[in-house]
Amino acid sequence: MKKHTIFCCILACFSHLLRYVIVYLIAEGKEMIKKETRNNLLETFEKQQRTFVYFYAPMCGTCLMARKFIEMVEQVEGEDFVYEFDLNFLKTEAYEWEVQSVPCLILFNGNKPEKKLYAFESVTKVFEWVKENNKTRQGEVQ
Repeated sequence: MKKHTIFCCILACFSHLLRYVIVYLIAEGKEMIKKETRNNLLETFEKQQRTFVYFYAPMCGTCLMARKFIEMVEQVEGEDFVYEFDLNFLKTEAYEWEVQSVPCLILFNGNKPEKKLYAFESVTKVFEWVKENNKTRQGEVQ
């Protein structure tokens, strides 16, 4: 019975290690859409009334998938309009904005979060959410 337990522990550790290797290989050489510093992000809020910001964690596999969805949406929209930020460098603001988990796409009105998307279930869902909220970003009537 002990051999079985040890084998299961080794297998579990290996699967976790494999997951991190896969995440690293997917992320290797890839640029984020717009990596922002804290000051740049706060300046953007002052310049633009409505802003999309995508929060992620570097070792989050789901975040990489969500980023791909956002990239596809931006290709369809024809512009890079989503700012990306590593949540590890914005902990105080994340607490103030009530970011509960990553990945998270937030539509800000000034420097206040207006709408949040946590469930990146499909490209279609992300596209429809962005399209609906992009109308308000561009000043169109919903």
